[in-house]
Amino acid sequence: MLLSVFGSTGLTDQEIIKKALSNGHQVIAHAQSVEKIEGATVSQITIIIGELTDNQAILKVLDGVDAVISVLGPVFNQTPGLPIPNRYKTIVECIEQKKC
Repeated sequence: MLLSVFGSTGLTDQEIIKKALSNGHQVIAHAQSVEKIEGATVSQITIIIGELTDNQAILKVLDGVDAVISVLGPVFNQTPGLPIPNRYKTIVECIEQKKC
């Protein structure tokens, strides 16, 4: 299976990616920077760099995928307001556009 992972730089995300790879799946990960993704994993996955407000980057992460996994959550010093729900809304709109 080809899996799309959003929130690919946290500890939970890294474990999900490792488990997916160990089970023979391919992974396309969305990240704001490669540096935050664990070293050994970087060479085994496709990484799309972008913000979660960038529809074009999100659409690239969804190309040809069989499933979408998201473990987005709040982070320390997060911008006030509703950034996570707004980002999920953008991802869902892109999923609907791609008909994933």
